[in-house]
Amino acid sequence: MHLTNYSVNKHNAAFVANTNPDDDSSGSKWSFSALLKKLQENKIDTFEIKKKIYDIIIKTILSAENLIYN
Repeated sequence: MHLTNYSVNKHNAAFVANTNPDDDSSGSKWSFSALLKKLQENKIDTFEIKKKIYDIIIKTILSAENLIYN
């Protein structure tokens, strides 16, 4: 399975729309905070995951530094 863009995914027959705006962990599209909460409930170290995500963001920005400042 691979991740796809929401605008493509929402047309899939298996897509489940979230009908409750107060529940960000139901349906096929979750918020990042809902995902982290679910991972924590399953004893997964979300601190390490967030650290790796931040590292990727920083490296992505640094890789474009010359383009940004020139």
